[in-house]
Parts: sequence; structure tokens; C-alpha cells
Amino acid sequence: MKPVPLQKKCHYLGYYTLAIDALPQIQSEIYEVFVEYNPENDEVAHCDLWMVERPTADEPKTQKKSDRAKVIARMWDNFIGPFRGICDVDAPYAEVLLATELPVQRLPQR
Repeated sequence: MKPVPLQKKCHYLGYYTLAIDALPQIQSEIYEVFVEYNPENDEVAHCDLWMVERPTADEPKTQKKSDRAKVIARMWDNFIGPFRGICDVDAPYAEVLLATELPVQRLPQR
């Protein structure tokens, strides 16, 4: 019997990349998008991507919600990947985890 991944536990499936020079085109007048360097599990290439409402944004909630969705869509349009990978701790579940489909993103059209 194959081992089943644990429920209520996170499993690493891989990553997407995003070119830093895409950030100015992704953010908006309402939301700033930035990268914060945050090495994880000895992986020095790991960063966190943040989207933060600008303090000067005083638009109505509906406009903020719409703008947020547009920023997320532009962010997604600029992701490249996935680049699949399994952590050593998840090795017993590798077959199941690698069979999990992840959305594919191609090189963005610039």
C-alpha cells in the first residue's frame, strides 16, 4: 500500500519564478507589489511576494476589490513554471505529490 500524504499538513510541490523587472507593470495606484528576501530550508533563492494597499489609497471598497483582482491576474500572468520538486521529508509521498496537477505558466509576452 502506498503512503498517503498527511491531511492538514503542507507539502512542497515546487515553485514558480517571477522576474523582478515585471513588478512595475504588475502593481497599481492602489496596491504596491514587492519582494522580500526570505531564505527557507537552506534555499537561498526563496523570496516572499507581497501585495500591500498603499496608505494613500482612498478608493471605494468595490474599486479596491476590482483592482486587487487585476493585480493578482497580472502577477499570475508573469509567473513562469511550475518547477516541480519534493522535499526529503515528503519523499515517501513523492508519487502522489508529483501527480498533483499545478497550473502551467509559460514565458510572459513582453
